[in-house]
Order: sequence, then structure tokens, then C-alpha cells
Amino acid sequence: MENTSFKIFILSLFVSLLIVAGVFIYSMNVKDEKTTVKYVDNPIMFFTVENCVNKYIGLIVAQDEEALYNVIDDKYKKENDITIDNVLDVNIYLNGHYSFVSGAMLEDKEEKNKYYVRGRLVQELFTEELYDDSIMELEYGLIVKLDVENNTYSVILSEVGEYFDAV
Repeated sequence: MENTSFKIFILSLFVSLLIVAGVFIYSMNVKDEKTTVKYVDNPIMFFTVENCVNKYIGLIVAQDEEALYNVIDDKYKKENDITIDNVLDVNIYLNGHYSFVSGAMLEDKEEKNKYYVRGRLVQELFTEELYDDSIMELEYGLIVKLDVENNTYSVILSEVGEYFDAV
């Protein structure tokens, strides 16, 4: 009888270990769908990234296909079949002089130098006596990746609202 109790104990211990191992393996394979992000608190980095977005907006306004193509993230271009011929079609159409004003910015904790930027595009009107930036405002957001070593940046066209919901 004692031998039977020992076998039951060993069997229940083995089953318990299998369950614990299964739960552990499952939890390791299940990833949280939301990116781990935090608000940017470094003002220098905030304005550096905002400046990158303004340069990008300037390329859109200028309709410089080659420069736009070169600034878009390579992986994003491949995934979305972006070419020099269609790069203007995948971007917002802007006619006039625009500036971008960041409203909020997040930094990706997992991927260094990757920023989620949300703000507004403001159309600027210049006349001899008047400066008026109230012509048109559009909500706008995208992802900016900085290459600090080469002093360059790339952009990913994306709806960034979902990342702000993760904070």
C-alpha cells in the first residue's frame, strides 16, 4: 500500500511539473500586442524628432520623390511596395507652406531611437501685413527612427494613436 501511495505522489508531482512547464512555455510564446513605450521627457530629443518630422513635411510639400523615398524606412518600403513612382501617392497631399507641431511623443523602450509622434500640421499663410496660421490644421502622426551614428532619420507612415493608448 505504501508503494502505491509513493507512485501516486510521483505521478501527481510529474503531472504538476508538466502543467507548470506548459504554462511557462505558453507565457513565453505569447507576446503583448502593445509596444512598450514611455513619454519623451528629454526636450532636446523631443525637438530633434519634431525637426525631423518638419523636414519630412517639407519634402512632401516640395514633392521631392527621390528624397521622400530615401527617408522612408527600408523595411516599411518593402512591406508596402513603395517605389519612387508611388511615394507621393502614399503620403498626405499638402499644397502650401506647412509646419508640424508635436502634441505628444513616445519613445519605444524596446527599440532604441524609435519615436511615435502625434501632433498637428498647420498651414501658414503669409501676406504683407499678416501672419495667420489658422487656415488649416490636420491631425498627423508617424514613427521616426533616428540613426544617431550616421546623423540620419527614417520615417514609417503609421496611425500612431494605438501606441498612445498603450501608455
